[in-house]
Amino acid sequence: MSEAFIAAASEEASRQNLSGAIQFVHGDFVAVAPQLAAADLVTLDRVVCCYPDDRALIDESPRHARRSIALSYRATRGT
Repeated sequence: MSEAFIAAASEEASRQNLSGAIQFVHGDFVAVAPQLAAADLVTLDRVVCCYPDDRALIDESPRHARRSIALSYRATRGT
């Protein structure tokens, strides 16, 4: 997530009185993964195609997801 996205999500969490239930971490997921506890939801938002080590990213994600992994991507048209 970008810092701007985290700021907006933090504001919304606060508005809904959920600040204590959510932790946002800004950084390279693969690099910080060893320091992270498992989460109910791991999101990969349009990152797999662009990440330099997509295999490490995909391998690490299920290790940290207790319940779900959300993957979003932008389809491109072939030429």
